[in-house]
Order: sequence, then C-alpha cells, then structure tokens
Amino acid sequence: MAKPKLSLPWATKEAKAGDRLPYRALVDENVVLLRDGSVMCSLLVPGISFETADADELNAHTAVREVLLRASLDARFVLYHHVVRRRIHVELAGGFEDPLAAHIDARWREKLGSGALFVNDQFVTLVRRPARGKAGWPERIGRLFKNRGQEAIEAEPGDVRTLRSAASAMLAALGAYGARMLGDYESGVGTCSEVLELLSALYNGEMRPVRRPEDHVDVGQMLPYRRLSFGLDALELKGAQGASFAALVSLKDYPDSTGPGLTDALLRLPQELTLTESYAPSDRQVSRERIDLAIRRLKSADEEALAERREMTAARDALGTGSAAFGDHHLSVLVRSDRLDSLDDAVALCAAALADAGAVAVREDTNLEPGFWGQLPGNEQYLVRRSLISSANMACFASLHGFAMGQASGNHWGEAVTLLTTTSATPFFFNFHAGDLGNFTVIGPSGSGKTVVMNFLAAQAQKYNPRTVLFDKDRGAEVFVRAIGGTYSRIAAGHPTGFNP
Repeated sequence: MAKPKLSLPWATKEAKAGDRLPYRALVDENVVLLRDGSVMCSLLVPGISFETADADELNAHTAVREVLLRASLDARFVLYHHVVRRRIHVELAGGFEDPLAAHIDARWREKLGSGALFVNDQFVTLVRRPARGKAGWPERIGRLFKNRGQEAIEAEPGDVRTLRSAASAMLAALGAYGARMLGDYESGVGTCSEVLELLSALYNGEMRPVRRPEDHVDVGQMLPYRRLSFGLDALELKGAQGASFAALVSLKDYPDSTGPGLTDALLRLPQELTLTESYAPSDRQVSRERIDLAIRRLKSADEEALAERREMTAARDALGTGSAAFGDHHLSVLVRSDRLDSLDDAVALCAAALADAGAVAVREDTNLEPGFWGQLPGNEQYLVRRSLISSANMACFASLHGFAMGQASGNHWGEAVTLLTTTSATPFFFNFHAGDLGNFTVIGPSGSGKTVVMNFLAAQAQKYNPRTVLFDKDRGAEVFVRAIGGTYSRIAAGHPTGFNP
C-alpha cells in the first residue's frame, strides 16, 4: 500500500534565504559574479595600530584614505567595510619543569579559555555595478544580445578589469594596513575560497572554511546552512550546533563633525558583532543637485539657519573645485548573543558606543529584515537608512584601525613567550625580541604592577629552560625567585657582595 502524500502548501511558499543572496558564481579565485551582472572582490585589512600613534599621524592616514576614495571610485562602484568581531580560543603549547611556573601557566590558560578572547576581522569589498539610467542603455542592450540563448549572465571583461584596477590601487594605498586580496587556499578538505567564507560569515554568523564550488553551482543558494527567522526586533539563526540570536542597530542621526576612529569604541565591546557600512559615490552633477535641493529646503523651512546654509554652501564649493566627493552612506551593527535575554544589554552597549561618537543609533524593528539583507555586498536595494556624506566623512568612518597581534611562531626563541590581551580583548603574542635583537621595556608609575609583570613573564619564559638573572629593588621579586628555586642575593652597604673588582 502506497503511503499518502502529505499536502504542505506552506512549505512551497517559504522564501529561500539563497534567493536574497545575490551571488551567482566565482569568476576566478578573487572575483564573484552577481546575478545582476555586477562583479565584486574583497580585501582583508588587519589595520594599523592606532593606540600609540599621535594625532598628526592618524590625520595623515585619514587624508590618504580620502584621496583614495576620490581617485579610485566612480559612481558605478559601491564600497563596503565590514568588521566581524568574533570569539576565538587560542593556546600556546609549552612544558614547565618547575611546579610554580606550571601552576601559573595553567591558571593563565584557564583565564584565556573562558571565552574572553576576540578577534576583529576587517574587510573592504568593492562592487562594480552595471551602468544605470540612460547612460546604461547601450550596455544593457549589448549585454542582452550577448547573453541571448544563455541561462546565466556572464561577467563583462571590462568591468572585471576596472574592478581589478581599483582593487590594485586599494592594495597599494593600504600597504601600511597589511591589506591583501582574498582568494583560494588549499586545506585538508580541498580548495577553499576566502571570499565565500566572508559572505558565509555575514549570513551564518560563523567564520568557517567554504569549499570552492563547481562552476554550475549557484553560490547564493549554496552559502546558507542555518535557518533564519525574524521577530519583532530580534532574529534567530538555528543550525546543527544550536541557535543564536541577534539584533540590528542602525545609524539614524550623524555626528556634527567627524574625525579618525569614530567607530573604534565598537572594537572593544565584550560581545560578538558585525559592523557594516557602505559608501556609493555619486556623480558630481547628482551630488550638486542634491546639495542645492537641501539648501532650498533649509531656506524655506528656517530662515535663521545661516550656519547650516554656510556649511552646505562650502560643501557645494568643495564639490565644484574637486577637493571633495560625495556619496550615499549607511552604517549598521548586527549584535550577536547566544541568549535572547542578554541581547538587550548588548544592544545598549552598542548604542552607547555610537553615542560617545556623537551619533544617534536606533534598534531596528520594522526595518530588521531589510537591514539584515542590506549587510551583504550587492544588496544595496535593501538599505533603508542612507545619507549623503563626503569622502572625508567616509574616510573617518572607515578608519581601518586595528590592534597589534605580535608573532605566534618563528621568533628568536621559537614560539611566543606568552599570550597577552589588548584593550580590545584580542590576543597579543608576546616576545622579548624584535627579530634577533632583544627589545623589551616596561614603563609605569610606582605601584602600577611592573614587578608583577616581570615575575609573570619570567615564569612564562621558564618553558625554554633559560638562565634567568633578575635585578630587583626593595625585594619585590624575592618570594617569586625563591619559589621557582632561584637564588636571591641582596646587595647592602657594608656587606661583602662577592663581585670581582
């Protein structure tokens, strides 16, 4: 007897997540083709260490980024800046013969393994769109005849070449930031794609290896492996490893002025998040018309707003002289949490960090779903909160600041001495050497813990079985030295030292 088929009409009506991921196929290891004919590529940008840099240096970097935006991008480009802050687990191997040094190392490993370590993965993505409006009619007609009889749209060689040219300019200008192009790499499961790993992380919330698919596979349909459900002001991602929750915070009102490091406070929050901002340059004539319209509206609404009108007039003059460019900008932060009840506190911390920069942020409810899809490069039609800003403003929003990570292996003593944490709770692999030269200094006021730091580093260095000589003041390290089996000798006036003359 045949089993009756169950009628589930709702199953066929359910929207597929892959339909909202606009990615068609990989053109090569660097370039992705979108379903509308756009092409995109991504750069990994570790960032510059900014905490010890002075204001002049940071302003100089900002000026370079501003010129880069004006010189490299036209109105057919969209630039995306993503920061994926996620938890990681890192350990350094090492054996200790001394029981006290081994105990200190075990307690330190326990602290680092409590989920308190994060990493800030920073990416810049360029999307080259097909020409739009009347100027794009010849190209669209030519593309229509070219792709007649073909099931899939092919990438335009001219667009790919222009995209690579802009990406090369970005790589050259961002050399100090450690930028490199995302591509393919070999792993135990085969050839994996770094570009698809980024796109998968933006949707699934996890940075995992993604195997390079066959050419006929639709990339957008392949990437989702977690079920996405939207609520009133929160969303749920459910997969084989369990469920996680997230809320979206968007920028509503912009600060009165901008400067380097506007979003740096977000890099220190004790939670996982994804910062997304986009910048779509506008043609000079379009930007001028929009500024003129804003001036007329301001004049008719408030005759006394002289200061604002002067600023807008100055912006229009800068646009006319070519010293500034303008484009549509959006910024959103997807705050993630394993528990729904802790999401409100995480959102409050995120909104407070943006408020410290002078911006007003809101938690999305009605715009939650389009705001989520708008995080993905190429989905600009889903962006609902966009504002016209200058290239100088964008250079401040996308400061590309990072935190030093040190060097985990290949040092003068081999593996790093120990693993420390930065003010962003990111790992820092500490070494006494810079190359083959010893280069280490501890500076701090009295009572700040310099001796404690020295004792800890000396204990961590015992895995190399070195000969250690400590010069101590006021017997601050005596207990530690004796505890690890060392000899502690005091130098006092009137007592023999045993030193050679």
